Amino acid sequence: MIAAGTRRVAARGAHHAIVLLAALLTACGMLPQREPPPPPSAPETLPPPPAAPTPPPAAAPSQDGPPSAAEIPPDLASVPDAVPKVEPKSATGNPQSYSVDGGKYQVLANAQGYKERGLASWYGKKFHGKRTSSGEPYDMFKMTAAHKTLPIPSYVRVTNLDTKRSIIVRVNDRGPFHEGRIIDLSYTAALKLGILGNGSSQVEVEALDPTKPDDAQAVLAAATKPPTPQAVQSAMTKLLPAAVAPPTDAAAIDPHALVAAAPAAAIVPFVDGDNASGLVVSPAQQYTYLQAGLFSDPINAVTMREQLRELGIANIVLKDDARGSATVHRVLIGPFSELTALYEMRKHLIDQHVATTPVAE
Repeated sequence: MIAAGTRRVAARGAHHAIVLLAALLTACGMLPQREPPPPPSAPETLPPPPAAPTPPPAAAPSQDGPPSAAEIPPDLASVPDAVPKVEPKSATGNPQSYSVDGGKYQVLANAQGYKERGLASWYGKKFHGKRTSSGEPYDMFKMTAAHKTLPIPSYVRVTNLDTKRSIIVRVNDRGPFHEGRIIDLSYTAALKLGILGNGSSQVEVEALDPTKPDDAQAVLAAATKPPTPQAVQSAMTKLLPAAVAPPTDAAAIDPHALVAAAPAAAIVPFVDGDNASGLVVSPAQQYTYLQAGLFSDPINAVTMREQLRELGIANIVLKDDARGSATVHRVLIGPFSELTALYEMRKHLIDQHVATTPVAE
């Protein structure tokens, strides 16, 4: 009985608990629901920071260019042309075909009959001493060239179509891989062809066959024929300062007349390519040199020195001067211990169509 009563009490308690729980759940369902939290706001957009200034492009060694005046051999203009001879193909540089920068090139089986017109360019100090396609080191002071498809080695005659001047070079490298350019000349070859200042020039490239007597004789004649005095003078005239014309009367070369007529400071203008500047000369200074030229490119100074030597002038000095951030290269004749000797030399050079300016140094 006790147990049965206990079960009834427990059952009633459980019933009350269930009723209470249902009431609580109903009450909860009647409570107002919370609104969902707002979505997170987007972060504030700030203006982008200003772009950093673009640094100026680095010069060397990424850019090619001429050697310094100190590196240029004194007899560079007299370097002989390459002399064709029968040679086996080099072990490297002669695949049947190759690809560069998306272009595919077929190497010719031989050079016979090759002749083409297009642009010639040159390469210099950046590649000096580096390995060429033939495996030989590049020497910018030799008469060599790079070509895209001729067998290595080959010999070609390159003719400047503007001046009709010709040189003979040995092809031992590949290039140039620029549209329209058909040959890349060494620095010295470009000097002798007269295209250094142009960057590129229109030329005709013709392959030479050393086994053919006609080609061999023409090559020998070109390699041994010295330049005529007229050709030397013509080349020098192109290098002379345009604003310094040779005097036409005797009074102009008289030292006393020149000093008396000079202002307190005379500007001696010169023209080098598209750039013009000047050199200040005081008449109170003692003139000891004749200035024959002033150039921004050292090879022009070296070329003028060699051309003056062709005229029998021996006492030639190359002097580098700073002009702001640039360096200019002066061609001086002297020194002269006497003013009379200086003006006698100046008159002699005028007779050779070479204009000079008296300077202190």
